[in-house]
Amino acid sequence: MMLLCWLARPGMPSPWVRRGLHFHHHKESGTATDVEAWITTSGNPWGALRLLKLIDGFLFGLVNAVRAPGWRQKVKLLGRIIRLNTPLGLLYWGCWYMFLGYHLVTWLGPMAGLEVQSSAAMLQVMEVVNSAVVIVVAPNIIRQFCLYFISSNMHYYGDVAPRNPLQQTQVMNHWWLWPFQLFCFNFGSTHSIHHFVVRDPFYLRQMTAPVAHKIMAEAGVRFNDFGTYKRANRFGTESVDFQSRG
Repeated sequence: MMLLCWLARPGMPSPWVRRGLHFHHHKESGTATDVEAWITTSGNPWGALRLLKLIDGFLFGLVNAVRAPGWRQKVKLLGRIIRLNTPLGLLYWGCWYMFLGYHLVTWLGPMAGLEVQSSAAMLQVMEVVNSAVVIVVAPNIIRQFCLYFISSNMHYYGDVAPRNPLQQTQVMNHWWLWPFQLFCFNFGSTHSIHHFVVRDPFYLRQMTAPVAHKIMAEAGVRFNDFGTYKRANRFGTESVDFQSRG
């Protein structure tokens, strides 16, 4: 099952690696050691880097490695990125970058007065790449962006009381989120239930959501707290000044 999930979502790290991260996410959700939440950009201020991470996690990892202090840290982060994406992720992102690069050159070349010619071998390779992008890569990038956009905003991070599910997540089911919810099976509305009843699969959470939402609201779970965009996922209601924090 995990192998099939990896084949269906090759742009994600190995599910055997993610399993440990996800178990820890439920134990220490929203705390400094919650790596899974950080991977989906929770706790980061909104800006170009967070948006890049939502769209292209591999490129963000490379940028993060380049910006790391000292060459040892750069090499360490680069090695970790390669390890987490071997082998399927490297093929996945390789197809994506080849697709973008090839079509960008063939589009801009004539506009710049250059004659762009492709060999028969290149055309055969691009036929495979184009098919892979249309069938697997592009749909996964759209899905991943929608899922990370919803997930990274509905999880609280940074000032959450340890192992307190009432502070770990909120319910995000506002009408304007539906374009994103459609690509992640209404994740924003139902994922909070998962933090209280872990064992139920996504379709059961969808079925029990009306009753669960009523109980959660009575218990104090927040609904549609869009102030987290300014607070970088902090549970507290005061704005965060990242410059003053260094």
